Amino acid sequence: MITSRYGGSRAAAAVRVAGAITALICVVGLGANTPTAAARPSSAAEVHRGLVYTAADRSPLELDLYLPAGSAPRPLVIYLHGGGFVIGDRTNGGMPLPWGTIDGTARELTDRGYAVATVDYALAPEHPWPAPLFTVKAAVRWLRANADRYRIDPNRFAAWGDSAGGYFASMLGTTGGVAELEGEDGNPAMSSRVQAVADWFGPSDISTMQAQTTLGLPHDAGSPEQQYLGCAPSTCPERARAASPIAYIDRDDPPFLIQHGALDHIVPFGQSVELRDALNRAGVPTEFHGYGDTDHEFLGLADPRAIKKAFFDFLDRSLGHR
Repeated sequence: MITSRYGGSRAAAAVRVAGAITALICVVGLGANTPTAAARPSSAAEVHRGLVYTAADRSPLELDLYLPAGSAPRPLVIYLHGGGFVIGDRTNGGMPLPWGTIDGTARELTDRGYAVATVDYALAPEHPWPAPLFTVKAAVRWLRANADRYRIDPNRFAAWGDSAGGYFASMLGTTGGVAELEGEDGNPAMSSRVQAVADWFGPSDISTMQAQTTLGLPHDAGSPEQQYLGCAPSTCPERARAASPIAYIDRDDPPFLIQHGALDHIVPFGQSVELRDALNRAGVPTEFHGYGDTDHEFLGLADPRAIKKAFFDFLDRSLGHR
């Protein structure tokens, strides 16, 4: 039985993660390829903000839901934010990244006929593994339980995330049906499975991150992963492995899209290569895009429009849309 623990301070890991991401974001403003320079109003027919999906044993957790026009049930894209497990929220503070803003991307998706949910989840170290995953799964179950109310197709859910959010998207994809990883945060009769996963540069095997690191954020002692696990990965390899998407892969997993910059200094590029290879061995449909001369959050020479096109095309194929 896997249990969650509470306690500790987020400060040390948050400083490391925030420092690395702030340095990257400062450069973003210099990039000419950013498709959305600032947050723009969503073109969604409806936007429901601050919907509480769970309040079990913690402060309420919320999501925002963007709905396209029309009365027919629509496929849903569930966005999970980054932040090294210790910081961040469902809006990214409206901050523009090389690929755009959350609100801008939600607008693009609703224009294509998708509903979009952007989700807050529990953060480490106050809520270490597996508590954050429990809250992510609670959000999926809540969305499925309320599908009729919001005109969502409960059989066409895609999980999408960047960095730590990519990790949680992958965990949703590989741990569907793993009873000990469901938690008890509401709507237990509903499934937390998703039908597609879009992983943008997320960790896939916490036990190998440090070995793959050549420059950038540490991934062992003093790392965000230590805050997430409650122990340095090298001192608790079984726990690190159990907290990794790669440990649960089987042939029944949904299709995966993996996109990652080859020069990522925050999440090693090798994490996506490792995930791709494991999915391929299991026979899971997998699409992989590595981008040369490109860092975390696709900062660099990769064309964000091409990245988005691959993402949108994958959703259309995997969810049978358009």
